[in-house]
Amino acid sequence: NPIINTQGSWLNARFNFNIGFSLLIIINGIALILFLELYRYLKYKNIKIGELFDVVSSKKKFNANTVKFGGKYPYVVRSNSNNGIKGYITENEVFLNPRETISFGQDTATIFYQEEDYFTGDKIKIMKFKNGKLDKKLALYLVTAMRKSFQNFSWGQTSFNENVIKNMEIVLPYIDGDINYDFISSYMKIQEKVAINEIMNEKNDNLLKISKLITER
Repeated sequence: NPIINTQGSWLNARFNFNIGFSLLIIINGIALILFLELYRYLKYKNIKIGELFDVVSSKKKFNANTVKFGGKYPYVVRSNSNNGIKGYITENEVFLNPRETISFGQDTATIFYQEEDYFTGDKIKIMKFKNGKLDKKLALYLVTAMRKSFQNFSWGQTSFNENVIKNMEIVLPYIDGDINYDFISSYMKIQEKVAINEIMNEKNDNLLKISKLITER
């Protein structure tokens, strides 16, 4: 039997449906439109970091051996832990780097989103988003994309200067000639819900274990 005929389609034969030819054409049309929209929606493109960010030097480099910790503002270094924050210091606020930017450790390719104004140590570049406010969800998506691009970079291999950073490409979803920010937002919301569910499930498991221990005693 042909896949499409005036008696219906393979759907009728395979699933014992009773779909007429006209309805079949409509269903196929809708399916094609959905497929094309999905394809259009999920296209990806390589984008240079310099197209998205101004990459600049920190306003002032503070030596970790001379600063006094226990202050007011984050002190960001090339560490891969604690969001790159070594501690908190209080220095001249003129040298604060702006919040809602991304810090980049040149020798370590450590990349973090900084929500607050911050000071830095040596060899930290500041990435300022060109297209408006850089909120946390968008920043985390972009940081993840950057880390994938730099994942083959090893400690001490080289030091990334501003031009190298700007020309490094990251892969982002694209639609109608622009970055698909709606998809990124939806994706991050889903990831956030998944993470919350995992935390809640872990808490429930721990409560059950505690309850079981109490009961056994």
